[in-house]
Amino acid sequence: MSKKAIHLIGLVFVLWTGSLSAQEVILKAKFNLDTIKIGEVVPLSFSITYPETSDVVLPDSTFQFTPFTYNSYHWFPTKYANGILTDSVVYYLSTFELDQNQYVELSAIEVQGKDSITHSIATDSVSLRFIVEAIPDSLADIKLMENTNYYRVPPVFNTTFASVVIVLLFFSLLILWVIFGKKISVWWKIRTMNKEFFKFNENYNLLKTKITQSQELSRSVEDTIIFWKKYMEKLENLPYRKLATAELNNLKKEEDLLKNLRTIDKAIYSKSGTSEVIKSLSELQEYSSKIYHDRIEELKHGVSN
Repeated sequence: MSKKAIHLIGLVFVLWTGSLSAQEVILKAKFNLDTIKIGEVVPLSFSITYPETSDVVLPDSTFQFTPFTYNSYHWFPTKYANGILTDSVVYYLSTFELDQNQYVELSAIEVQGKDSITHSIATDSVSLRFIVEAIPDSLADIKLMENTNYYRVPPVFNTTFASVVIVLLFFSLLILWVIFGKKISVWWKIRTMNKEFFKFNENYNLLKTKITQSQELSRSVEDTIIFWKKYMEKLENLPYRKLATAELNNLKKEEDLLKNLRTIDKAIYSKSGTSEVIKSLSELQEYSSKIYHDRIEELKHGVSN
């Protein structure tokens, strides 16, 4: 046999084996729609057939489906027949490109030991369907319809709804006040009295401390008793500062109160011991505390009734 014949037979064998190898891995891809709109999702069916001895990797979500955008996929179980495996998957893609005809090239990787072979296939194209037809170059070519009718645009702020809400809120608060108004009022009075009593004791104690450190005893005692009378006026609603000691005694008729007030008067208008004055001021403070607690109980008793 001549060398030329041998070369010809070898070439035919190479072409036949290459064709056989190429047919071992078969890829198919097709869009399930002929036309799509911008942003519309289109299914792309893809299948690959290969020998069971091969290890093939299909495109996944990391694959570049340019010019399409990947959305999701649905994988089907592998089919087997006569030593041949078939994998099928549907990719759901969308496009935002303006080209009239668009297609995507898919590829699968066949792993062969430390090497790999890439098998690619181009899908059939899908056409883009435009909703808006071509716009004329000049606005003069566009026929416009005149319309001067008044169209009422609803305001952002719904006045009617807001008015209903306000009325309902007002009547709800009114009902709550009718039911719980007295208790709320008493609670607020007690809360106010507690704050005033705490503040009174705090400042009164400071004034008593200043008396022991002051060189002008009469002036310090006078400031302290005026502060005490001012608080008592608010507590009992009586004109303590306008009444003299004798007049208060006729009004209150309490011997201890009269005795302490006379001691204070003596300290203001004549000489008196500091310790005696502090004792009388402290007893007046205790008297204020008693009146305060009595008033609180009266308020609470009024609520219970």
